[in-house]
Amino acid sequence: MKLKGEKITLKSPSIFDYKNLQKDIRSDDILKSVSIFKHPNADSEGFRRTIDFLADFLSGRRKYFVIAPINVKKAVGVINLSSIDWINKNAQIGYWIGKEHWGKGYATEAIKLVLKYGFENMGLHKIYATVFEENIGSKKVLEKNGFCFEGIKIKEELKYGDPKDLHSYYILQSKYLAERKQFKNV
Repeated sequence: MKLKGEKITLKSPSIFDYKNLQKDIRSDDILKSVSIFKHPNADSEGFRRTIDFLADFLSGRRKYFVIAPINVKKAVGVINLSSIDWINKNAQIGYWIGKEHWGKGYATEAIKLVLKYGFENMGLHKIYATVFEENIGSKKVLEKNGFCFEGIKIKEELKYGDPKDLHSYYILQSKYLAERKQFKNV
């Protein structure tokens, strides 16, 4: 499956994509700013997370895409809908972009494409996100896409053994559809 935007394409990941993304996922800037790995030993943590990911993927609780800029032709990050709750029609969005591609609008457009897919194709009612308090860039990207600040989960997640606050954001399908109708930019 492919979702096409102006700057990027979101597509199902391939082995080639995973190989391209390996160095980015091991970068300190990525490891510090996302919840993919909670401990510096990314290899053992990564194995457990890979098993969890495969179980979610096979059960339909996760939709996973790589982010490939149209002019680059290789994956520069990932975005997913996880913890998909088909009964209550909600899911969590997560994403990361390799540092050399920050500030190019790829995350903003990737989120926009996944919102469209989640609300219009999957029929979700709510999409939510959590970000570490210090991840200012991610908060801005969510707000650009219409997400509302919901609150702070105090000391919610251990990162390298240190308890961190998570900021929660959400967007409802009704808000997304109203803004889409008003601006017609997706």
